[in-house]
Amino acid sequence: MKNIFKIKTTKIGTGILKNIHFQIPKSQFLILFLELMKTTLIVLSFSMIINSCSESDSKEIRKQDAFKPVLLENGKIIKFQPGNPGLNQITSTSSVKANAQIPVLAPGRVVSSVLNGTDKNKIVLFESTDITSLYSSYRQNKQNMERTEKNLARTKDMFENHAVTGKDMNDAETDAANAKSALSEMEGRLRAAGYNPQDIENSSPGTIWVISDVPESQLKEVQHGERVNIKFDSYPNAVFHGNVSAIGDVIDPVTRTIKVRVIMRNPPVKLMPGMFCRVDFGNPIDAIILLPLSAIVTVDGKDFIFVETSPGVFERRQVITTNSGQDNIIVLSGLKSGEKAVTVGTMLLKGLSFGF
Repeated sequence: MKNIFKIKTTKIGTGILKNIHFQIPKSQFLILFLELMKTTLIVLSFSMIINSCSESDSKEIRKQDAFKPVLLENGKIIKFQPGNPGLNQITSTSSVKANAQIPVLAPGRVVSSVLNGTDKNKIVLFESTDITSLYSSYRQNKQNMERTEKNLARTKDMFENHAVTGKDMNDAETDAANAKSALSEMEGRLRAAGYNPQDIENSSPGTIWVISDVPESQLKEVQHGERVNIKFDSYPNAVFHGNVSAIGDVIDPVTRTIKVRVIMRNPPVKLMPGMFCRVDFGNPIDAIILLPLSAIVTVDGKDFIFVETSPGVFERRQVITTNSGQDNIIVLSGLKSGEKAVTVGTMLLKGLSFGF
């Protein structure tokens, strides 16, 4: 019986306590005891690991909270604590004033060219057969008007000398008035299409006409006689020059554009009616602030920048900009010369400021 362990336990059943006695061999008892100790050690070790991880995570969270940027005024002001890793992703550059040119680009096309013809006559080629027909009708009506005016003058002289009747005089006046009215109609239709008949007749051989459709909002940038740059799709690497010779009299009610005529004289290459181009009516502007495109963030159609007002402190500002036609953008308002604008890391600040 020395190798037998006696174990006494109490069983609870239907409200009656009963004593139960059972015996376990010593060898089996030792095995059960070692298994119990092993399980206990495993549970304790796992608990210690969990507690250690929890403490480590808590420390990491407290560390992250200490470096978390502070947002003020609904995200308009962003403050970074010294040593925040996010500051390594942000670069600010002092803004300076420079000279640039604001482009005013408008599509255009060659609408006519004047060539030398036979017998010292010039030939005018148009891009459209409709314009060719219209110009031909204009010239016929002009000749008809000149003929009726001469007839009217002759009839008037004869009437004063009692050589013709009053009816003849009335007929001559009616013919002259009708011819003048028809000529005015043809001239008005040509002008509406961007052509001045008198200018066409006065153009010398080698003259190229370009018509550009300028948006109504940019018309203020177009000046009569100004020099413009022209780039043709047929010659993408070449820049041509011309001068504004006329600004249209009416605005297209559908496209809200106005036709501007540019004249080129004796271009170095062959330009044919119908060729497409882009006309730049931009003028150089002095002392403006330029920023790289990376400095601008757009939200809901509005442009914003971030200005570093002090180390680690950034202010969101709305700005008014316009395209410079290069890799930079012109800031018209919202930023003063010498202020530091963020040029790298704007997406990080945008996400913090607007909550994206």
